[in-house]
Amino acid sequence: MPKVIIIPYNQIENICQDVMTFANKCQSDFTFYILPPTNKVKSILNGDTAEVLDVLKYLEKQKLNYGYETDDLILTFYNGVLQASSHGLSNLFCAGSRYDEEYPCTTVISLKYLGWEVLEEKYNYEIQKHSILHLIICGIIGAYTHLQAHSDIGCLLDMNLRLSSFNMKLQRGYYLCSANEFGCYDKIQKERYGKAILNLCHRFKEGNYPAIIKELILGDKIEVGDINNNSGQIIIGKNIGISDMERIQKKSN
Repeated sequence: MPKVIIIPYNQIENICQDVMTFANKCQSDFTFYILPPTNKVKSILNGDTAEVLDVLKYLEKQKLNYGYETDDLILTFYNGVLQASSHGLSNLFCAGSRYDEEYPCTTVISLKYLGWEVLEEKYNYEIQKHSILHLIICGIIGAYTHLQAHSDIGCLLDMNLRLSSFNMKLQRGYYLCSANEFGCYDKIQKERYGKAILNLCHRFKEGNYPAIIKELILGDKIEVGDINNNSGQIIIGKNIGISDMERIQKKSN
């Protein structure tokens, strides 16, 4: 089974360590590792904005430098605006390449959402941890399956065009939608690592997570507005499906 190599940002390094420890204890389908945060002054990850393809190219080089296999996923967190200018997209939550595309099994997650009042500061640790877990799972799905992102219903494959949609995803908790919706649960079971991903989703949702979500998201402690020009999460690759994204964006405006 493949490795999941996480490069945290300093702000969330402790959370990523907790995620790695928990993930390795609760399942054996994927092996999680942590690399030190990137502190090089000229690193692409230290700028205020970054192009997705530039980051993925950088991650592929990092993976080769560390001697990891092609189908090992390397995932980095980035504390800046993530964009795909050639497609007219900005403020992306998460983007990456699949195992059979250019820069295979690479993913970048922007942390800008932490400053958009998605999560309330005084309750930040547990809810931030689960929001980060959700995005890691999204990165794993993007790297190892052919599932396509869709309009927002609370599924892990949501595009998250609005902040309220990301809260809905957290509320439903590692949810893959039913056959009556977009059929992601059935589709993912047919993928090579589908059952392993479902096991991760199940394990991450256990414990007191439902109680945390009920208190912090379903209660009165968080009020969420919309962020203009938020493009949510996409998978960059040969089959990016920009026309579908534009159609959904037009419907949401």
